[in-house]
Amino acid sequence: MKTQDLPRVPRLCDGGLAICLGGGPSLTPDVVEQVRGRADVVIAINNAFAWAPWATALFAADARWWRWNTNDPSRPDWRTFAGQKYTMDRTVPYPDVVRLKMTGMDGIDWEATGVRSGQNSGYAAINLAIHMGATTIALLGYDLQDGPTGARNFHTQHKVDERKKYAQWREHFHRLPSCLEGHGIQVINCTPGSALTCFEQRPLAEALAVRSVAA
Repeated sequence: MKTQDLPRVPRLCDGGLAICLGGGPSLTPDVVEQVRGRADVVIAINNAFAWAPWATALFAADARWWRWNTNDPSRPDWRTFAGQKYTMDRTVPYPDVVRLKMTGMDGIDWEATGVRSGQNSGYAAINLAIHMGATTIALLGYDLQDGPTGARNFHTQHKVDERKKYAQWREHFHRLPSCLEGHGIQVINCTPGSALTCFEQRPLAEALAVRSVAA
């Protein structure tokens, strides 16, 4: 398929604030509720959509996630989500899920038809936020490590224990800031106690204030 024929991510918030809701154990319903109506774009990653059904978009990288969350009464069904739905797995069979092209592991794909993966949905969601026009991107639930009680994920129904990949994921993230230089894009990690140290770490209230000042 030619590039001009691929689905494109629409620009929704030129110069705006995007919040990416990851899957780390620090994410809670109370934290999610704090961002409702206070960002230009909210991207719910994987099961975070169940806590943010009002989010702008849902992103899940793998076809298996979409299958797990279809017709299983014990799991949240993504088909109840009214926002736009994205993946980078071309094998996802559902017609209402936009299948972006995965164009590599590291960096940013600046063409709005594709994303870089970083081997995880949280990384790709940053690329998605950039396509939507965000110039400030705040990260929540990006722990990249277990919680203090050994919790590995805020959604206990996740079927795969991927803790052994934390170090690999951090390596991909740590190569990202240099790719953003000169593009006027700021990524802020608002995840308390995060093991992801390549981005400026600031309280959520300060990230939300960025939009308030701009408005």
